[in-house]
Amino acid sequence: FVTDAMRGKIRKADGSPAVFHSLEAGAIASSLTHDNEIISAVLLHDVIEDTKVTVEQLRKKFGDRVTQLVLAGSENKRIGIPPAESWKIRKEEEIEILKDTQDIGVKILFLADKLSNLRSVAVGLQRKGEAYWQNFNQKDPKEHYWYYSEIGRSLNVLQDTPEYKEYDRLLKAVFEGDQNE
Repeated sequence: FVTDAMRGKIRKADGSPAVFHSLEAGAIASSLTHDNEIISAVLLHDVIEDTKVTVEQLRKKFGDRVTQLVLAGSENKRIGIPPAESWKIRKEEEIEILKDTQDIGVKILFLADKLSNLRSVAVGLQRKGEAYWQNFNQKDPKEHYWYYSEIGRSLNVLQDTPEYKEYDRLLKAVFEGDQNE
């Protein structure tokens, strides 16, 4: 389902098929839990946000729990407002969702998604240097550091997992220069 939904979609930062991110995030989630609904939601986490799949289609195919998890991780894109202008509010809303929830499924979804993203950022910076940030709607790495740091703080329930430790390690590696400025 996710492969079909994401067919032809590419990641703006590196041009790779977007489904690879979904699959990587799903693999990360499967190392954190054996709950098939959580893993399914992680695999599907971008379909509402980035494809034509509707909430109703998702609910019919995967049920309420998977749909609720996907929705928790889906940004309100604010159609009609340039993405660069809505970036901060969208990220603040995600952080609030994480701070307000006790649902471990939501926490796993965010950790899997954001760890996959940080892995991509680390590789992108190695390949392209600071020019890599120009691929994003928000081009200031300090803003990304703020965002990923806040996400990390909101995931502290998972802090003893290897995945969280990798997230924390990558956060420091990617943004170390920004922390000292």
